[in-house]
Amino acid sequence: MRLLLGGALLCPAWADHWTARHLGGALMEGGSDTTAAFLQSFVLLLVAHPEVHAKAQREIDEVVGTEEMPTLDDFARLPYLRAVVSEVNIFCLESHGND
Repeated sequence: MRLLLGGALLCPAWADHWTARHLGGALMEGGSDTTAAFLQSFVLLLVAHPEVHAKAQREIDEVVGTEEMPTLDDFARLPYLRAVVSEVNIFCLESHGND
């Protein structure tokens, strides 16, 4: 979409708008698919392993409390939950990575 003429980079307004719109759409589509697959696997695995769910919930309650929602800042203080998330990522790669 960009043309190089005499050392100057030219990019028409329509090309920039078109490129941004389509690139943004492609990123959203790709990101939403992987996010949906991760969240579905996360929920299914926690339902299949209630002991993991209970231990992760206990850790969240001890670190964050029962009156507040965890934030990204809390994630560093939740080692068990981080391990669970890592395991779900591995599961997703193994089960969906070779489509």
